[in-house]
Amino acid sequence: MKHSPSRHSCVLALAVAAASLSSQHALAEDAAAATPPETAKPSQTAQPAPTAAAVLPPQAGMGPRVGPYYLLRFNETSAPTRPAGAPATGLAALKYMPLNANGDINLSLSGMERAQFNSYSHESLGGQKFSDQQLMQFRHIYGADLHLGSHVRVYGELASGQVGGHNIGPQPPRQRNDLALQQGFVEVSAPVGDGTLSVRGGRQGIWLGNGLLVSTQPSANIPLSFDGVTAQYRTKSARIDVLAVENVANTEDVFGDSSNPGRKLWGVYGSFALPRMADDAVALNLDPFYIGFKSTKLAMSGLVGDDERHGVGARLWGKAGPIQLDTTVVRQGGTFAGQDVEAWAFYGDAGYVLESSPLKPRFGFRFDAVSGGRDGDKIQTFTPLYTGQQYYAASGYLAGSNLVETGPTLALNLSKNVRLSAYNRWYWKQDRDDAVYGRGFAPLPGTADPSIGYIGMQPDVTVQWTITPNLFLTVEGAYFDVSDGMKRAGGRDVFYSLVDLTFMF
Repeated sequence: MKHSPSRHSCVLALAVAAASLSSQHALAEDAAAATPPETAKPSQTAQPAPTAAAVLPPQAGMGPRVGPYYLLRFNETSAPTRPAGAPATGLAALKYMPLNANGDINLSLSGMERAQFNSYSHESLGGQKFSDQQLMQFRHIYGADLHLGSHVRVYGELASGQVGGHNIGPQPPRQRNDLALQQGFVEVSAPVGDGTLSVRGGRQGIWLGNGLLVSTQPSANIPLSFDGVTAQYRTKSARIDVLAVENVANTEDVFGDSSNPGRKLWGVYGSFALPRMADDAVALNLDPFYIGFKSTKLAMSGLVGDDERHGVGARLWGKAGPIQLDTTVVRQGGTFAGQDVEAWAFYGDAGYVLESSPLKPRFGFRFDAVSGGRDGDKIQTFTPLYTGQQYYAASGYLAGSNLVETGPTLALNLSKNVRLSAYNRWYWKQDRDDAVYGRGFAPLPGTADPSIGYIGMQPDVTVQWTITPNLFLTVEGAYFDVSDGMKRAGGRDVFYSLVDLTFMF
C-alpha cells in the first residue's frame, strides 16, 4: 500500500519528539532531586571518573564547509563577530548590518564566485561518444539573510551558472542557468523546553547527516534545492529534522525553475549525542532516520516505472580516542514498477589520526556496499536518492547502486593552510546480473552482463589551499582503470583532473 507524505504529520512528529526530549530531561532532574544525599552508600572501591555531559557537535546537520563558510549559507551565524563598538571594515561590513536601534532587525549578505576546470579523457567511462572533454564552469551565488527580531527570518539566494569548453556535449540546466531563485524561505522559531523549534517554508537546500542520502549535490553549478516545509528542534544534546518537500526542476531560463511534483521527499532525521566517556575522549553520536522518496519514470534492474521508497536506518559517527568513525546502514522497502523492493546499503569509514606528528596524518579505510539486482519478483537495486556521485568516484561516473567499493585513504596537513588527501579504491558490482549505474543513475550500456563483476580501480590525489580567509584553491587528479569486462562493454580508462578557484564572503 502506498503512502503519500503528510506535512502535518511530519510537523506533529517533530512536536511530539521535542516534547519527549523536554519531558525526559525534566524527569531526570526530578529523579535526581528526589534522591536524598544521605541514602547514597559510600563506595567500597575506586569509581571511574564521571562521564562528561553529552553535547552534540555544533556542526551536526549543518553540511560541509569551505574554510569558515558553510555551503548552506543560512547555517552561518548572524550575530556580530567584531567587538562591540568596533567599526566594520572590508567584507565584514556586509555581515550583521543592524536596521534598528537594538540590532535585532539586521541584514547579512553572502556571496560565492567559483571558476572550475574539469577534464575527462573519456565521458561516462568511455560509454559515450564524447572524448577529450574540457569543461570550464562558472558559478555565481549571492544571498541575503534578514532577521526580523529574534523569531522571524527571511532568507533569499540567487544563482547563475555557465559552462563552456571543448567536446562538452549536452549540459543539463543545473550547469547552464541564466538566473535561478536558488533559495527563498521564511523561518519562524521559538524556544520549546530546553531547545529551539524552527519551522521553515519555501525553497531551501537540505543536507541530512553526512550527505550520503540527501545533499545539495554541490559539484554542479546550480546546487540542488527543494520546495516545501522543514522543521527542526535542537537542544545541546540532540537535533531532530522533519521534512516534506519536492525537488526543484531547473531550466535554463531566467526564474524558470519550479517544483517537480514527480519527485517527492519526506521523513524524519535525528541526531543524538551518546554518553561521553574517558574525559570526552570517546564521543559518539547516533542518527536514526526514516526517509521516504517517490519518483516517476526511473530505470533500473531492466525495468522502467514509478519508484517509491521507505528507507529506515541509522548513522554512528564521532571519535573514540584517535579513531574517527562514520558508518551508516539503510534498509529500503517500497515498490518499483509495481514490484516489491527489498534493498539495503552500508557505508563505512574509519581513520586513525596521529596527533603527535606536525602533519597530523589521518590513515583511513573505507568500505561501502550497496545492493543491486533482483530476487525473483523483488527488486533489490538501491535508490541513492540525492547523494553526490563524487563520493564514489572523483569523475562522478558511478552512482550508489549495485556497487561494492573499498580502499585506503590518507590525509596530511602540509601546512596551516594546505591539506593533501589521497585514496585508492577498487569497485565491483554487488549483483552480477544488474548493470553498472553511472551519472544521473543511468545504467551504463552493455554492463548488465553477468561476466562483469569487477568494475575497476581508481587512485585519487587532492590538494586544498586556503590562500586567504576568502579565497580557496583545489587541485585534483584521478585515473580510473576499468576492468577487461568493462572494456568489452565499451568502457575505457578515464583520466580526470580538476582545478577549482572559489571566492566566498
